Amino acid sequence: MRWSAGALTALLAAAVLAGVARAGTAPPPSVYDPSLERQRQAEQERDSEQRERAGRTEVPALRGGAPEDQKLPEDGRRFRLENIRFNSSSFLDADTLEGIAQDYVGRPVTFADLNELLRRVNALYERRDLLTARAIIPSQSVADGTLRVVLVEARLEAVEWQTSPETVPRSFFTERVPLETGEVLDTSRLLADIRRLNATTPGPQLSADLAAGESFGTTRLRYKVYEPEPFVWRVLANNYGSENSGTYQVGMSGAWFSPTGHADTLSGTVLKSRGTTYGNLRYRFPVNRYNGAVYASASRNALSIIRGPFEDLDIEGTSSVLELGFEQPWWLDRRWLATGRAGYEFSRSETTLEGDVPLSETRDGTATLAGSVEYRNAPWYARYEQRLLYTTHRNDTTGRSGQYQRLQGDFFTRWQAGEDYRLVGRFGWQYASASDGLPSSLLYQLGGPSSVRGYDAGILAAPHGLDLGLEAHWSFHPGWEASLLADYGQAVDIDGDNPSIYSLGVGLQYRLGRTLVARAVYAHAFKKVVPRQDSGQLLLQLSWRPW
Repeated sequence: MRWSAGALTALLAAAVLAGVARAGTAPPPSVYDPSLERQRQAEQERDSEQRERAGRTEVPALRGGAPEDQKLPEDGRRFRLENIRFNSSSFLDADTLEGIAQDYVGRPVTFADLNELLRRVNALYERRDLLTARAIIPSQSVADGTLRVVLVEARLEAVEWQTSPETVPRSFFTERVPLETGEVLDTSRLLADIRRLNATTPGPQLSADLAAGESFGTTRLRYKVYEPEPFVWRVLANNYGSENSGTYQVGMSGAWFSPTGHADTLSGTVLKSRGTTYGNLRYRFPVNRYNGAVYASASRNALSIIRGPFEDLDIEGTSSVLELGFEQPWWLDRRWLATGRAGYEFSRSETTLEGDVPLSETRDGTATLAGSVEYRNAPWYARYEQRLLYTTHRNDTTGRSGQYQRLQGDFFTRWQAGEDYRLVGRFGWQYASASDGLPSSLLYQLGGPSSVRGYDAGILAAPHGLDLGLEAHWSFHPGWEASLLADYGQAVDIDGDNPSIYSLGVGLQYRLGRTLVARAVYAHAFKKVVPRQDSGQLLLQLSWRPW
């Protein structure tokens, strides 16, 4: 019996709809939908970026501590004070100083009491990170019962550059760390400005050394700039691809820092397997002194089914995405960083069979509001991002359309135990407004290298779901690292069921400086979800920097 193209298309469409309704089995869209393949590549990139972010080292914001407190010789002499006077301060209010002074007037005091007085005033400066301000008691007569305490709050004499920036102008730093020579130096604000710069820019970092000025009561700043390499690129090879479109992938990724001289970043990735070609290009440009930035990205994936039960149908598909957004750090202290993000993306996917018979053609527009909180206090690091997504979806093949809302969250943490041991944890989840009829591209996908390892990507998909992973790493020899891992995922409320998958695995990594990273992970799948499922997966990846 010979099927017509139209009848075959209808049959496949029915299979797709049935598969989406049965998240406990691998739905056909996970095989042929190019947008899902593109999403998996993007998730792997985000996972890699998150791990790099957690391991990032921030340079000290300020070098050179506060000067030593003055210490008067404690010879046991006693005298009576009736009044203590302070000169005006740019940082300490008169009432606070008067409150301290009242503890030492109207009674006999010793030089030990005066040293205590200095320590209390200087503690006020230290609590506010005012490293160039100190209280001193100059040589004087107190025969009249009056003690004069001088508050020395250093003025900025000059700013020097130990290293001059090469990829960005000096104005990039001076706009973000504004200072005026001749003014009283507020090291608390200076510290906050440099910490914000170092914590929020993906590029250059700054450190400042404090040194005494040539005149009494002045200080000099010496800046040292740390800049990333202008060009970084890597050659990649792995077996993270889909069995239906090609397991083995080769490609490259790279980044160009400050192509316009404004600390902007242009980055991209290209990956090729036998049946897929994936490319992503991203550009980020800072627009204010607080390192708020606009970003734009474009990605495209082309897919051909080369293996499996649909191989003979000549299924091909393309998926492309354009995204525009704005990201703004809005709160920062020594350990915490909070960031907000808003963006919009437009995606289009098209799948055909038999060369020109349309199987699916979809268009999605997604608006995203996101906020993240990051904690960094060695040896701990943690970050959580919460996202609200509103998607308008249209399938031009079936005429179906709808609006959908999703809540998504991602948590990542890392604990460094000395130089040789590291623990890593991650947790992700999704809740969708619609449990029935959610398009396949909006389902929460489980399985794969960045989800539950040991299972094929998308082996479970559901409107609601969660996954978590735990890892223990041991650097047992220079360049070598072993790891243990455990992953768990659950698709929630699928036809009244909550199917889950879980795995355990081991890993081995070799790193040759910054040039070569080779990684192997074997994860054993403990639960059978689909027929002819492998008992586990061996994941291999090689990353090489030519220079």
